[in-house]
Amino acid sequence: MVMIARVFFLPYGVAVVSVLVATTLMLALNPWLDMTQTPFLLFFGAVVFSAWYGGWKTGLLATLLAGWLSNYLFQFPLNQLSFTLPSLLCTGLFVGQGVLISWLSQAWRSQSLQAANIPATDILESTSDIFFAVNSQWQFTYVNRRFEEMMGRSRHDLLGKVIWQEFPEAVGSVFYETYHHVMKEQTAATVEGPASDGSGRWFVDYVYPIPKGLVVYSQDISDRKQIEVSQHFLAEASALLSSSLDYELTLSKLVELAVPTLADWCSVDEFCSDGTIKTLSIVNYLSINDTHIDNATASCSLEHSSWFASWLQTTFIRPSSRKLQQGQSIVYETLTEKLLLEVVPNHQNQALPFVPKSLIIVPLQCRGCVFGVLSFAIITSDRTYQPRDLLLAEDLARRAATAIDNARLYQEANRANRLKDEFLAILSHELRTPLNPILGWSKLLQRQPYDSAITKRALETIERNARLQAQLVDDLLDVSRILQGKLSLSTASVDLAEVIESALDTVRLSAEAKAIRLKFEQVEPDIQQQSLVSQSSLQLPICVTGDAARLQQVMWNLLSNAVKFTPHSGEILVELSIVDRPSSQFNSELYAQVKVRDTGKGIHSDFLPYVFDYFRQADAATTRKFGGLGLGLAIVRHIVELHGGQVYADSPGENQGATFMVQLPLQPLDEECLESDAAEPTVSAAQIPSILQNVRILIVDDETDMQDFLRFLLQNHGAIVSVASSAPQALRCLSNFNPSLLICDIGLPEVDGYTLIQAIRALSAENGGQVPAIALTAYATDGDRQKALSVGFQRHLAKPVADDQVLQAIIELLEEDT
Repeated sequence: MVMIARVFFLPYGVAVVSVLVATTLMLALNPWLDMTQTPFLLFFGAVVFSAWYGGWKTGLLATLLAGWLSNYLFQFPLNQLSFTLPSLLCTGLFVGQGVLISWLSQAWRSQSLQAANIPATDILESTSDIFFAVNSQWQFTYVNRRFEEMMGRSRHDLLGKVIWQEFPEAVGSVFYETYHHVMKEQTAATVEGPASDGSGRWFVDYVYPIPKGLVVYSQDISDRKQIEVSQHFLAEASALLSSSLDYELTLSKLVELAVPTLADWCSVDEFCSDGTIKTLSIVNYLSINDTHIDNATASCSLEHSSWFASWLQTTFIRPSSRKLQQGQSIVYETLTEKLLLEVVPNHQNQALPFVPKSLIIVPLQCRGCVFGVLSFAIITSDRTYQPRDLLLAEDLARRAATAIDNARLYQEANRANRLKDEFLAILSHELRTPLNPILGWSKLLQRQPYDSAITKRALETIERNARLQAQLVDDLLDVSRILQGKLSLSTASVDLAEVIESALDTVRLSAEAKAIRLKFEQVEPDIQQQSLVSQSSLQLPICVTGDAARLQQVMWNLLSNAVKFTPHSGEILVELSIVDRPSSQFNSELYAQVKVRDTGKGIHSDFLPYVFDYFRQADAATTRKFGGLGLGLAIVRHIVELHGGQVYADSPGENQGATFMVQLPLQPLDEECLESDAAEPTVSAAQIPSILQNVRILIVDDETDMQDFLRFLLQNHGAIVSVASSAPQALRCLSNFNPSLLICDIGLPEVDGYTLIQAIRALSAENGGQVPAIALTAYATDGDRQKALSVGFQRHLAKPVADDQVLQAIIELLEEDT
């Protein structure tokens, strides 16, 4: 209130001050200029200034005050009011002139303000924001050009019209309430809210009262509001995505969050490995959240939701799958009714009200892999997707894809941990199982002597279970080699019939114990182009190029698996044949095919796709009937693939038997296969004592049991043996004992076998630097073998090792040395 009074009285104060200043100057100049001769000299200036500054009213005040002071101070008689005719005439003329001056100054001031108002109007017309004014009856008195553009109305149609009649949708809005508050209270206010026309735009209005009305300055803040909404939406989405590791449930919640913030309809589709597209989640705002539609419309919308998802896949996702797989988004800002009529089947034309007017499809991509899409559609509103909507959708898809990838990795890690735990439990069981009869029979044999039959049975049991444990260890080593890509092949021409016969001999005793019949047949070739193989060629052995030992391992694994799962009095049939497989449209290649068919337990259809996976077992429960680590078939698959072949498994179902089929590229049928069958001659058992007689052998091993075994074995065959438990002791024995051959462990205390052999090789030949050496160690990988040979050993034997293998290696090395 004080501010209003100050503004109101300021021009009048200026008039009084200007008159007083003029009076003071005239009094000061009076002694020299005799102001009684010109009593109104400076007062004219005060009147002009006052009228220019405050208008004609302040000019009139200055005139009256100046006339009174002039009459009192500068007209005779001085220092009193003079009412003589000359004084009255003189003062009257001054007052008349003052009134004229005030009126002219007011007119000049009004023209100046009007001229200054023209640029102000230009500013309001050129601004990018809305400006309009209404009077106390809510009639438009002014609208700028931007108002016309935003509202799509001409000012000639609006001026003089009531705002609430021209824009009835605004009645009851926050803008309506604020305008009325400002009009009533005559206080300025600011209001923010969405446009009432449903366009989705947001405005902030600055409302100011004026005499008999108000003016409104309005800014479009849609972009800012969109950023705020987007940031809030993405924050909610991030919180939702991080709340659960069940990605399907999370995606379902994410789709619900996207509707209606970003779309009226949203779906998630997953790209499956078999090329199909699976819809994981759908949310339709029209049928779920819109309370303004009738039940019939909602029911129809729900009825068409599944059709809509399928139609979206067929019409937009599949044709653009290559673009989506490359990580590119698809945007249809406007889908015309003509286009929709072209792509919607005739019998589904009634679904047109429920198909999108605007559409965005963004890929779900993480770590360079696209595994699905997010689809957003506008159905009910008139707005269309803009570039900012695409940016928001892509940001959401990136966050969702990362969350999905993390959830999948978590699930895979959990599954791997579960499989690892199951495998370790099975490994513990399988390693402990053969230990029980080994330890049991060993204890019994130590306590008292038994007759020869029981003793033989005990020793056979101990040997069989020891070999079983060794096989388990070999399988684990093979898997390690496979996973590291270090499983190598020593290729030669291999007769498959001999490999199969050898494997059959290995499992024959186990089969006979269960009364299982073993049959091996070489059947006629299953070849469409008989000219490829001559009749004479069919009599030759079926040979492949490969590693004989590894191929025998394949056959042994398949046969031992068949024996294990075939019940008592069952049957195992092995078939060897030649087949052709198409290699192109006009050519085919010949393959050797081995089928192992049993009448055993069979394979459940759910497990059949995983039968060759590592560490997978159809039954990992503690109540399982059959043992094993689940490694044999995985090793079979890898060895066969290393040979350029393939292995298949088939089974009609549980308790209906199983068939395993191995196909290997056939070697051209020629004489080389026959010639390669001859085995290199080996030293007979009878010759060993004479060869090792008086041979000086140094054994270096820190395990006393291993020392005793090797000492007994070699001394029993005539050798002279010395034993060392460490590298320094071995070096002393080397100079004192002067051995003809060295057998050394790698894992020694303080100084290992690698360092020891390097120290020996650094000696002169006279001091034993050239002594032949065999590494006999539990370090059994291919890398360990290569390292041992590279540092100076001539042979590498992996523990556990049979006595005949040790003797054979010693004899071969001695013969090479001589």
